[in-house]
Amino acid sequence: MGKYDFNRDECIFALKKLGFVCVNKRMGNHDKYKRPSDSLFIMVPRHRVLYYQKAILNELKRIGGDELENRFLELV
Repeated sequence: MGKYDFNRDECIFALKKLGFVCVNKRMGNHDKYKRPSDSLFIMVPRHRVLYYQKAILNELKRIGGDELENRFLELV
């Protein structure tokens, strides 16, 4: 899997702890999570095993820098 190993439930738990909320408008293969203060969002696949962990971390880094990414990694 790579350097980071977290599943969907752990990812969603950490995102909610960081203030992200689910903003889905339709049914699909991914859930959208965003912080109320940002206009950017993160897509989390609905299958249990995440194969794009590095992509999720890159999006967190893009939204909030290294600080947000490190806080996320502490929670998962």
